[in-house]
Amino acid sequence: DGLDDYLLLPFARDVFSFSIWAYIDGVQPQLTHYLVDGRFSNIMGSQVGTDYFPELYYSNNGYGTMIHQLVINGLDTGSLTNAWSSIPKDRWNHLYVAASSRFNDDLNIFSRVSTGATSEVLTSGSMKGRISSIALWGTQLPLAEVRQMAVDSAYVLDFQSSRLLHFFDMEECGGTRAVDVLSRGGDKLEAYALPFASGPGWLTE
Repeated sequence: DGLDDYLLLPFARDVFSFSIWAYIDGVQPQLTHYLVDGRFSNIMGSQVGTDYFPELYYSNNGYGTMIHQLVINGLDTGSLTNAWSSIPKDRWNHLYVAASSRFNDDLNIFSRVSTGATSEVLTSGSMKGRISSIALWGTQLPLAEVRQMAVDSAYVLDFQSSRLLHFFDMEECGGTRAVDVLSRGGDKLEAYALPFASGPGWLTE
């Protein structure tokens, strides 16, 4: 709803990039709103613990130095400075975000991380929109492959690929949890739609 809802991917490990099908509303309740924010845990080999670490985030008002690349519907934006304005609003888009190095971190989707002792959301950073699916990758993907994901309706994810770490297809029909459809060596994540108190985190259309 753009007020306090968000999706938390808890402590994903060895992530290099992620792709998401997202619908961002053209009118936002919050002046500053975030596509992704991850500012805790172990980044670039430096254990940060619960300290605030302002390097891995992307919003309409700026981005962290760990954000290396943003690809919108298969097109590399080149300059990150004006990339946000290039994202079409009020429609579905395939967005691919690559970091400058692998990281281990909680990821807040459609919100920012607070500066407190835990990764709790602040209501000043939520974004209004919808999410269809999220894939976490252990490498930077070739631009040609990212473009194929975005524009080729026949493209099918290779769930056997070691590059694909986690995949949330958001097909639980409703509720407050999304389950990673991959399970390798017990390394299976659950995503949480928060806050729990506000009711269902999403409903499948």
